[in-house]
Amino acid sequence: MFALFGFRAVFSFTIAPIHPTYLAEIVEPKHVAYSSLLMFLFAGIISFIFPIMVEWFGGPAVPFLVFALYSLFSFMLNTWLLIETKGKTEVEIHKEFAAKLQAFTGKAE
Repeated sequence: MFALFGFRAVFSFTIAPIHPTYLAEIVEPKHVAYSSLLMFLFAGIISFIFPIMVEWFGGPAVPFLVFALYSLFSFMLNTWLLIETKGKTEVEIHKEFAAKLQAFTGKAE
């Protein structure tokens, strides 16, 4: 139990605050709640599925490999899709993000 609380404490002071802060800068306010909901929903699904995968595969190696490959894919996608927001106005941020999203999906918003 101490390890769990220790992890949450360290996580809260490192990368945890980045998600809502960055989302508020690049996404329209009406979409922030939905994206946060999706993040917590998928975090819950992963937390639920991981022990099942460990039991099913007979150890943690395969589930960690699956999550490592997904993390690599996510890193590459985020490196290409996310934008720098420092020193930009909200309008500039939304225009640049919309242009990247349009180039990625091929659809105009």
